[in-house]
Amino acid sequence: MRRRCKGNRIISNNNLFGMIKVQMSIMNGNAGLAIGARYAITRFMIYAVVVFVLMAIIFKMVGYKEYIPRYMELVRALFIVYGFVVALCVSIHVKLRVQLIIHCILVFSLSAVIRLAYSLHGLDIFGPSYDSYAYLHVAERFSTYGWGEYLDAVGRLGYNRDDLGFFSLTYLFARVYNSEVFIAYGMLVLNVVLLYFSSYYLYRLAKLLDIEEWIARLVAVIWCTFPFLTMTMASGLKEVVFCSLIVIAIY
Repeated sequence: MRRRCKGNRIISNNNLFGMIKVQMSIMNGNAGLAIGARYAITRFMIYAVVVFVLMAIIFKMVGYKEYIPRYMELVRALFIVYGFVVALCVSIHVKLRVQLIIHCILVFSLSAVIRLAYSLHGLDIFGPSYDSYAYLHVAERFSTYGWGEYLDAVGRLGYNRDDLGFFSLTYLFARVYNSEVFIAYGMLVLNVVLLYFSSYYLYRLAKLLDIEEWIARLVAVIWCTFPFLTMTMASGLKEVVFCSLIVIAIY
């Protein structure tokens, strides 16, 4: 019987083959657990959407405790549909990049519809987001200034330094074309593009940490389709931009 040396230990062929069989059985067991967990998560997401729809119908029939604006009812309905689409996309085998592109298109469309809902409810383009109007109006007001003059003007207005990044972005869009609609939707396009890249690099980061494939994909999809990010993009806020820069920098 041949023996192989490994450091100070001597391993027989039989022991070596036994160790390989044990490792293979562990890997097969882990694969089975992964499939089972993925199936359970997918089913949970679908059931959650079904329960949400049923609860929405019940509350619609019996009424609300307090007044709910019509545009919020529209947003809620869109989230229901979108959640179902996400559940279906997670359950099928699609290339991650294709899946993220589909999600980003849906996020862009949903954000645009939310802005439409704001206007139908008598609000301005960003809804009740006061910070976003500050970014927008300062960029419109000082769009003819040079870069240094613009930063000095923002500083004189008393805004915090942590807002300079987004003031700079709105200023760049205003320099291209000084229009409220152009700046607002230019920022939305930028948000969606960065959301795609941050989701993809979040997946790559998970793979670098040796996280299983299906979990890494699920993390990327959850980040890409997180409802709060959709609302912040519709409201013209900066969370997606700078969270994306953080994710890419960590990677």
